[in-house]
Amino acid sequence: MPVGSALAGASSSRTVSVALVADSSRILASERDFARPKIASPGGCGFNSCPLVETPRYGAFPARCSDRAKDSCPTFAFQCGQRTVLTRMSVKDRWAEWLTYKRYGGDTEAARRGLDELSRWRDRVLANARLSEGESLLDVGCGDGLIGFGALERGAGMVVFSDVSRDLLDACHEAATDLGVLDRCRFLRASADDLTSLADGSVDVVTTRSVLIYVDDKASAFVEFSRVLRPEGRISLFEPINRFARPSADTWAGYDLGAIPDISRKVRAVYSALQPPDSDPMLNFDERDLIDLAERAGFFPIHLDLEARLTALEPRGWDGFLNSAGNPLIPTVAESMQQALTPAEQKRFVAHLRPLVEGGHGMSRMATAYLWAGKL
Repeated sequence: MPVGSALAGASSSRTVSVALVADSSRILASERDFARPKIASPGGCGFNSCPLVETPRYGAFPARCSDRAKDSCPTFAFQCGQRTVLTRMSVKDRWAEWLTYKRYGGDTEAARRGLDELSRWRDRVLANARLSEGESLLDVGCGDGLIGFGALERGAGMVVFSDVSRDLLDACHEAATDLGVLDRCRFLRASADDLTSLADGSVDVVTTRSVLIYVDDKASAFVEFSRVLRPEGRISLFEPINRFARPSADTWAGYDLGAIPDISRKVRAVYSALQPPDSDPMLNFDERDLIDLAERAGFFPIHLDLEARLTALEPRGWDGFLNSAGNPLIPTVAESMQQALTPAEQKRFVAHLRPLVEGGHGMSRMATAYLWAGKL
């Protein structure tokens, strides 16, 4: 698959939670058409400058939706403590659409494997944050709130859910209501590099998971993280290092396409045009840059653990593979085929690639960085 953010989901030994998260912090031009959210002061919470985004509850799933529309109105599952609630939402932006469908293309087995991985990532981020009971946490690029609700379960006094996606903030708002934790939540529509609605020294902890890969101005994001933290506050970040996963000339999505080089070049060109390897924010940094950015923003001490893995790809269903995309900003495999290839070329591409996908005959290259640091 073309470069994607490291995303998956979670399961619990007490209750099962299916939570697909799209962490993102780039405001898209298409979002300018969205109505500006109504802002109300939360009052009495100590977050005098932390606005609450008032969002409508979606309520029951509309009976007038067609069967196809129902497929695009996903169910989120949220967990806090021993309670799990389901929320249906109408997808309006690409972040929510990718999170709820295009990430796995409807492949439930691939989603299950992803959910297992995400649980470990979330727990590691929160462990590195050293969150104490009653502290406040800002989750930047919160997606469906995986880290935020995890922090509430661990005793956070207040969690600020921040994301560029109105749809995902609405879903988190509804889940917080149903879970009975709304009084400990605030919701902010903002990008990682512009948190001006939050006052200086507002929170104890800032977290991200697969967020900075979407941010052009990462230096400003680190400065903002430092600004909103109280003295001795902490950051705990998780980011994929996608440079490590950059393919060779003969591979694409982890599969060997050396036998069809002409077709491989056309498909790869679709993705390279959208995300140039040398300049796209998803690809133009590594773990050393993260350390440098944290240091220049005034964090100390700084810790970073890098995990790198080369593993065999699991067998996948072909339909799920075709309908999936590596991240919210690129087309699905099927869409790229239709865009780049003639009908005859599509047949050759499928004849070569499908047995590799279904048989698991490919290699995954993944590197992820955990960074945690204190504010001086």
